Amino acid sequence: MYEIDSDITPKFIALIQRYIPSMKGELRDPTPSDICFLNDNSIAIHKLSAHLKDLHPEAGESYAIVRSWGTIIWQPVVLAIAATHGMGMELRQTHMGQHIENGSAAKYSLSKDSLNPPLWRDRDKLILSNAHQLKSCMNHYLIQTVDALGIRQLEAKRLLADRVLSSLLSFNETLLRLDNDELIYVANLWLNALDLAGQSALMTISLNNGTDKITLNRKGCCLHFRTKGGDLCATCPRQKQSIRIKRLQEIGNGHA
Repeated sequence: MYEIDSDITPKFIALIQRYIPSMKGELRDPTPSDICFLNDNSIAIHKLSAHLKDLHPEAGESYAIVRSWGTIIWQPVVLAIAATHGMGMELRQTHMGQHIENGSAAKYSLSKDSLNPPLWRDRDKLILSNAHQLKSCMNHYLIQTVDALGIRQLEAKRLLADRVLSSLLSFNETLLRLDNDELIYVANLWLNALDLAGQSALMTISLNNGTDKITLNRKGCCLHFRTKGGDLCATCPRQKQSIRIKRLQEIGNGHA
């Protein structure tokens, strides 16, 4: 075990800000009003869903439920992946809070001792460790979201798995830089460790320049198409796979 850098958490927050400018991090302990692994988040989840219903009345209750779930899971997923692959550190999900405002996760907070150096210098073991903590956090949020909003567990797990893989794909463009085989291996390691195997997947598409690109083979639907002016996402599973592949190829070829 090696010595802990007292500035490691501020450095981590700065790393996240560099790659995802919309994620605003603060160095502080979670508060009772934050969505947090250690809190009863029922009231916050109800308020979030109610705000989304008011914001998009045309989309219906199902959209508000799904969007609420997506809102509370994406930052913990991003932070777990970034801590693993960007810092080589263990992230304590219990030390993270989320400030929800106007229907979105506006800010997150981390305690000064949120990050720990692992007892080993092995990426795969670190993935398993951070996935274990993320799984515990997500299970806690899922139980509370089922109780508060009645979200279907299979739907929630698919959306979570999609988020994990989409985050890995996004970071691979900037932070990970893994080749296709290694990216698929790492993605499967995360999903298996989270007990989400089969709930999302990756697929390979061919681009005009002769290269193969790994893309998301989504299993869950975010229902964005129900909002005013909304459309099916390029990866939406409501479309035939041939249509999804064509749309993703257009994006990859720069024609979108």
